[in-house]
Amino acid sequence: MTNIECPGLDGANPLHFLASLGVLRMGVEAGFIDALYWVKNGKWTPGFVSSKTKADLAVVLCEGFLPKNVFKFRERLERENIRRVEIETRLQELENMGDKKSDIFKNKEALRKIKRRVKQMEKVLPNFALNCIKRRFPIITKARHLDDFCKGGLTQQQFRELALGAELPAWSLSGIAADAHLRDKGAQKKECIARTHFSFSNNNSGKELLKDFGNVAALCTPDRIVNALFGPGDKLDPITGLGWDPASQKSYALQFEDPKDGTASQSALNALAFMGLSFFSVVPAQKDRQTLGFSRLAFGQVRKATATEDNSDEVQTNEYFSWPIWATPLSPIIVSSMLGLAPLHQNESDMISLAKNGVVAAFRAKRISVNKRSYFAPSRSL
Repeated sequence: MTNIECPGLDGANPLHFLASLGVLRMGVEAGFIDALYWVKNGKWTPGFVSSKTKADLAVVLCEGFLPKNVFKFRERLERENIRRVEIETRLQELENMGDKKSDIFKNKEALRKIKRRVKQMEKVLPNFALNCIKRRFPIITKARHLDDFCKGGLTQQQFRELALGAELPAWSLSGIAADAHLRDKGAQKKECIARTHFSFSNNNSGKELLKDFGNVAALCTPDRIVNALFGPGDKLDPITGLGWDPASQKSYALQFEDPKDGTASQSALNALAFMGLSFFSVVPAQKDRQTLGFSRLAFGQVRKATATEDNSDEVQTNEYFSWPIWATPLSPIIVSSMLGLAPLHQNESDMISLAKNGVVAAFRAKRISVNKRSYFAPSRSL
């Protein structure tokens, strides 16, 4: 076993933390990762106790999303593009030398054919990869998001079929939703499931969590995973992420250009983060639902006077996601217990108590709403 550290990830970023948990979950299920720990190198970076090398780790993680035939198809497309560039270079040389017209014609014909093949393959690849994702993750064939089932959401019956039919492992469903309706909602929504608090995209502005996961997972490649985990993290795809990166909140007031023209995200990082949801179980509550890691707090808020008869103070509360950082290698079972430590989710977190449980740092990010869509604000250290 070796220790593999991922300097491309930052434990203070909620998206990166979720992606680290996703790597842990997928690695343990595949049998090549035993534990997760964190190292302070200017920032908190995750490390994994693994039987794989960095290159092998990326390949196996990618195979957790897509089958090998997709990789072979991509490799064939890359070879065709390399061949196309070679023919274009050769053709340019022949034309510059004024060579025989017959040779030039042959190369032009070969170039025309290979361009046609490349165009057809590039057109087929996205749907081919997405269909493979749908077969591996059937939940995205049942629904596009987790909200109102009348608008493409997931119903209780569909959720039960996924669980009882063993189409997905139980750990992958527990962090998505609970089989319970939201009692305080209208009669039409009583058949809805209780969705995770990480569900930021519920048919708002065309953003849909399950559909968006399928799209980012279909773009996964070993190179993209290596770039995301080990840096520099500059391989961006022109696709919407899942909204868990604080940097994805791009309001007009914060940009020099139209934010709609610059949609880009690290597809592999978002896909891994989705797998990390399995650590945050959803539990039905009397009025709503509870998701491990989330709590409603008056953290950082100032009391404000109200006009009530007793002149008491009203405290404004907000929804926060809090998570710990630990230095000792921990298995998924222990990690799950660390995420639910009571002092972590109190308004004034007790770092002394957390330190006794092996927590070396902790972060908290506020869930905010901008234009009817949820985001994480940049985290604060506790």
